[in-house]
Amino acid sequence: MAKSPGKSTLEDSLGQYQRSLRERANRSIHQLKCALREVDVTVEEDALDPSTSINVENEDTGVAWHELQHSHAVSQLKALLRQQTNKENETSPPRRRKLSPSDELSGMKNRVQVVVLENERLQQELKSQRPEETLREQTFLDASGNMQNSWIMTREDSRVDEAVKRPFSHGDAETGKTASTGDANKWKLELERLKLTYEAKTDLLESQLMLLRKDLAEYQKTCEDLKERLKHKESLLAASASSRVGGLCLKCAQHEAVLSQTHSNVHIQTIERLTKERDDLMSVLVSVRSSLAEAQKRETSAYEQVKHAVQMTEEANFEKTKTTFCGVPEPRSLQQILRQKPPGPGGPLSSRREGGRMSGARKRRCLRSSVALACHRGC
Repeated sequence: MAKSPGKSTLEDSLGQYQRSLRERANRSIHQLKCALREVDVTVEEDALDPSTSINVENEDTGVAWHELQHSHAVSQLKALLRQQTNKENETSPPRRRKLSPSDELSGMKNRVQVVVLENERLQQELKSQRPEETLREQTFLDASGNMQNSWIMTREDSRVDEAVKRPFSHGDAETGKTASTGDANKWKLELERLKLTYEAKTDLLESQLMLLRKDLAEYQKTCEDLKERLKHKESLLAASASSRVGGLCLKCAQHEAVLSQTHSNVHIQTIERLTKERDDLMSVLVSVRSSLAEAQKRETSAYEQVKHAVQMTEEANFEKTKTTFCGVPEPRSLQQILRQKPPGPGGPLSSRREGGRMSGARKRRCLRSSVALACHRGC
């Protein structure tokens, strides 16, 4: 079925209404950003497109009321921000002196970001409420007839023309308020939420101000103590100067000046002498440590040499005993030798004993000579 001209015009008006709502939301966000950046500067709103300016005449008085609500909320927010800045300027000069410009700029950026996020959330809620409003209006338009729709359109056009031509009066505000009580309540809730946020911020700033005042009181107390000490020292110096100058001749004054200078230099000389002794002791300690390390190295090298010599002698003795045991004849041949030659001092057993004694003496002499050589090398 073809759509009736009344429904097509209604759809066009709904589309124009949605576009105008988007534009107003964008303008409100832009106005809030500008208000946060420059509170005392008036916000210049962007001009609407020609198509939207032509189609605004098709909106009802509720649209004008929405625009008034937006502008009123922006003006209230500007007033709150101006009041907050005035309060900060009046009550926190120590904080401004203490905080750096970068910290103030970061705090301002954070506040701007909070307000922008809140406005974006409100815009999302408005977008979510748009389908419900369109459905409600569609049902209302379906229930009414084409003649009634045309009569409503003409009446709305006349109302919009009257609202544009003449200033907004108290009666128009009352009618718009009754038409959009839900939006008014929503903006009131939003304004209450903003008030709560700014109250929380003011509480935080007041707590910071109290801490700063406490620190300032402590600093003032320390300054007073330092002033008292300075006055006491000045009085002592004045008294000492008066006692020194009075009743002294030129030679005595010169002698006293020399003595005072020497007494003042005594501490410096003592400190220099102690530092010099400390440096000498440190150098001696370093030399003793180096000589001790060298002695330990020599001792370890001598020990290794002696150990190597003893090992070599033990190996030589082992080889010698091994060769002597290998050269011993068999029992039968030994019995034959004993039968042929009687035992005597010139026999083979005595000769072997003497050879063993000689080899033991040689071993001792070799060991002594190797130990002496190792000690000589270590020293």
